[in-house]
Amino acid sequence: MDRSDCYVPVVIAFTPNYFIPAATTLYSLFHAAEKECFHVICLLSVNLPDEQKKKIQQIGGVQARYSFIDLSDRLQNVSVDSKYTVAALYRLLLPDLLTEYDKVLYMDCDVIVRNNLGELFRTVDLGDNYLAGVFEAPVDFQIEHLKKIGCDPYSYINSGIIIMNLAMLRADNMTKKF
Repeated sequence: MDRSDCYVPVVIAFTPNYFIPAATTLYSLFHAAEKECFHVICLLSVNLPDEQKKKIQQIGGVQARYSFIDLSDRLQNVSVDSKYTVAALYRLLLPDLLTEYDKVLYMDCDVIVRNNLGELFRTVDLGDNYLAGVFEAPVDFQIEHLKKIGCDPYSYINSGIIIMNLAMLRADNMTKKF
């Protein structure tokens, strides 16, 4: 088997001012999965300077393959809550951007990984679901806000780490619906 077939596709989106948190997230990803190989796909709102690209590509060594996708010209007319950057919405474009993958692991750039996410990726069967995520129990002060934005506070999924069924999202043409 070609070694490139073994790479688990991991997508992370960030802006240059989140470079250090993103690098920390990636370091923790590789540290938690010592023998795992990952294809890290970086979705960028602004192209990274070459020096930062070189630094981030050192993370993971031979277990890493990196791709950088500049999306600065995408989602320009989309309204984004001031708590977030447009990079948080890039995951919605993945079915059309990553046609070579049927499934990817997406993670925010402010996550510390403590377990092997490659193992998680391989063992989660998405079935007929668009994604898999973890239920987030709301804290009392969040309940009113979640209701206000149309979310059921007791069915809320934390989107910090999700496994996305790109094949199904693509088949149902979901990128256009977002």
